[in-house]
Amino acid sequence: MNHYALFFELMDRNIPSNFLFLLEKWFSVSISCVKWGGSYSEFFQLLCGVRQGGVLSPFLFAIFVDSIVNRVKATGLGCYLNSVCVSILLSDDIVLSAPSVTALQCLLEVCERELDNIDMLINATKSYCIRIVRVLKLAAILWSQKITAN
Repeated sequence: MNHYALFFELMDRNIPSNFLFLLEKWFSVSISCVKWGGSYSEFFQLLCGVRQGGVLSPFLFAIFVDSIVNRVKATGLGCYLNSVCVSILLSDDIVLSAPSVTALQCLLEVCERELDNIDMLINATKSYCIRIVRVLKLAAILWSQKITAN
């Protein structure tokens, strides 16, 4: 997560400047390390992203990626349940649902453009596409394919 892109998102939400200055200072002086088993890495400065396990981290990340959800909803292409778009954002994972392969491709392109705006990428090596079809009134998974990077 690009910290400056996060600050722009926070400014768009009229977050008080005192909080923005405090957050900027916090990011500039924060250091972290990685614990693996019983060992600790050297300390390093977080130049991007948020601290894993930090109290504010889930909220800051949700604000950061909120524009993706809004853009997906604005297309009107996703699947809806009781007028609610059923695309799901959980932590740093996104589940897109669409009524057709063409609509899904459009949603992926919308996400890709929005992620590019906030300096993030889709990790194709961790992405999957599942197509579910109705057969004799039973839902069946027709195919599941791992997405490969171009």
